[in-house]
Amino acid sequence: MPNKNKVITPFLIVFRKKRYLLLALAVTAIFWILFNIIDQLLFYWPILTFYLPEDKIVGFILSNVTAVALGFLTSMNVYALKNARALAASSVLPGSALGIASYACAGCSSLGLVFASTFGNIGAAAIAFFAIYQIPLRILSLGLLALAYYSVQRGIITSSIQKYNRSSSEDGGIIK
Repeated sequence: MPNKNKVITPFLIVFRKKRYLLLALAVTAIFWILFNIIDQLLFYWPILTFYLPEDKIVGFILSNVTAVALGFLTSMNVYALKNARALAASSVLPGSALGIASYACAGCSSLGLVFASTFGNIGAAAIAFFAIYQIPLRILSLGLLALAYYSVQRGIITSSIQKYNRSSSEDGGIIK
């Protein structure tokens, strides 16, 4: 007899299938590499080297958390897009894109020098702002990812409820 008090979360619904877990791990690995290259912690030329100075430990921890969050959120978005009919009520992809963009801001990386030279004094002022507030902006991006997670899990719950209601009405209310 199944346990009626068992709570199935959207996280468990998605990651019961191995393909979504593998997708999450692959996206996490890609973003971990990308973020560490942007933060100049991972070097791949002339040899593969990883260097973590003391002043970048907090940023490194935040980049690891962000990479994991992006992996799981991307996988949940793929699941939601494939399986949800009630997706119109929730926006999942804009939240993920906003989280990525706010994390990998131009001022937080070596790309900031390119923008400073392109846009002159305005670019330099913007880069200085981003460099000074790098950690709070990364925490803000984690907040945006949490908001995107809330949005996608709400869409998955709504879709699961609608799927359950459709299947129970087709059976005449009999649950097998």
